[in-house]
Amino acid sequence: MVFAKRGLLYWKRAFLVFMIASLASIPGVFMKARIYKSETVILYQENIRADAIGAGEGSGSDSRRVGARLKEMLYSRASLEPIVNDTPRYAVIADKRGLPDAVEELRKTISFKAKEGDTFEIGYEAPVPEEAQEVTRRLGEHIVKEAQVARNEQSKATKEYLDAQSKANKVKLDEANAALASFLTLHPEYVKFTLPGAPGVGGPSAVVAPIPTAPPGTKDPVLYQMEAEARQIQAQLNAGAPRAHAEESEETKAARKDYQEKKGQLTEQHPDLIAAKRRLQAAQEADAKRSSTGAGGLSAGEREALQSRLSQLRRSIAARKAGDKSAPTPISSAGTTSVALDVEFRRLQRESEYLKDAQKQLDDKLFKAGLTEGASTSNRNIQVKILDPAYLPVHPSSKPRSTMLAMYLAGALMAALFVAMVSARLDDRIYARNDLDALRICAVVGVIPKPRA
Repeated sequence: MVFAKRGLLYWKRAFLVFMIASLASIPGVFMKARIYKSETVILYQENIRADAIGAGEGSGSDSRRVGARLKEMLYSRASLEPIVNDTPRYAVIADKRGLPDAVEELRKTISFKAKEGDTFEIGYEAPVPEEAQEVTRRLGEHIVKEAQVARNEQSKATKEYLDAQSKANKVKLDEANAALASFLTLHPEYVKFTLPGAPGVGGPSAVVAPIPTAPPGTKDPVLYQMEAEARQIQAQLNAGAPRAHAEESEETKAARKDYQEKKGQLTEQHPDLIAAKRRLQAAQEADAKRSSTGAGGLSAGEREALQSRLSQLRRSIAARKAGDKSAPTPISSAGTTSVALDVEFRRLQRESEYLKDAQKQLDDKLFKAGLTEGASTSNRNIQVKILDPAYLPVHPSSKPRSTMLAMYLAGALMAALFVAMVSARLDDRIYARNDLDALRICAVVGVIPKPRA
C-alpha cells in the first residue's frame, strides 16, 4: 500500500510516458497497410470410377495424395514466377533481392487448404482488393491447367512405356516360337508333346512315340515300325485338321452387339465405345487364333513338321518295299529321346509359354492404359475445375484499426505504470516511519504527524 502511494507521487512522469507512447502508436496504426484476402475453391471430380478402366489407386482417388500434388503445383517456382513478374511490388523485390526471394515472399501470402470432400481452397492476401482477386484467379486457373496437362502426360507416358514393352516382348516371343518350330522340324517326335493334354517330357512319359514293337516272326520289323509311325502321324494330322469355316464365338457375337449399340449412341472418343471396340477386336483375334490352330490344337509350324516327317517316312517305306534296305531309316533305334534333347525341348517350351503369359499381361495393361488415356484426353475421367471463382474482397481480413489502437494504448498504459513503479522503488527519500526502520540507523521513539494546511 505504501509502495503504491509512493508510486502515485510520480504520476506526472508516468502520464508523460503514456502520452508519448500513445502518440507514437497512432501513426503506426493508421499508416499500416490493410490486408485483403480473396479465395477460390477447386473441385477435383472423378467422373469415371478408377476400377472401371483399371486405373486403380494410381488414378488419384485418395484426397490426401491429390491435395499434396495440387499443393506442389501451386507452390512451385514455375507456377509463381509469372505472377511475380506481373505484380509490381514483387517485381521490385525481384530486382533488389533476386527472383527466388520474390517467389518466397509470394509463397508467404498464399494459403492452400483441403476442405470436406474433394474440394480445395486457395487464398491470397494483398494490400489492394483488385490484386488479391486477380492473383487468386490466376492461381486457380493455373492449377486447373497444370492438373490437366500432368494427367494427360502421365497417361500418355504409361501407354507409350507399355507399348514399347509389348513390342519388345513380341519380338522375343517370335524368336522363341521360331526356335521351338525349328527344333520340332529337326525332331518331329516331340510334336505330340505340344498338343493339348499331352504328357510332360522328362519322366516315364518321355518315351517318344509309343510305336508298337514288331511281333515275333515279322518279315521286316523296321518296315513294320515305320508304317506304324506313319499311321500315328496321319491320325494326328487328321485330328488337327483346320476347320473350313470358322464360326464366331459367343463372346464375339456379344461384343459385336454391344459395340453396335454403343456406336449409335456415343462419340468415337467416349471411353465406353473405345472399351467395346477393343473387346470386339480381342474376341476376333481369339477366334482367328483358334481357327488357325484347328480343333486339335496344331499350329502351322507343327503341321508342317508332321507332314515333313510323314513324307520322309513314306519315302523310306517305299524304298524299303522296293527292296532297297540300305535306304536311311528315320527311326530311333532306342525308341526314346536323349536327355539333352529333353532338356532343350523343355527349355524352349517353357520360354515360349512364359513369353506368351507375359504378352497376355502386357496386352491387358495396355488395353487399360488406352482406356485411361482416352478418358483423360476427353476430360471424362477426372476433372479439376473451379467451383467458386475468386471474389473481390470488400472488407479487410486484417484486424480493425480500433482493435489495434486499443492494443497500443494498453501497451502504453502498462509502460507508464512500469515507469511509476520503478521510480518509486529507486526513490531513497524518507517519507514515513517505514523508511526510517528500513535504514536501521536508530530506534524510532515517536512520530509527529504532519499538520494539514
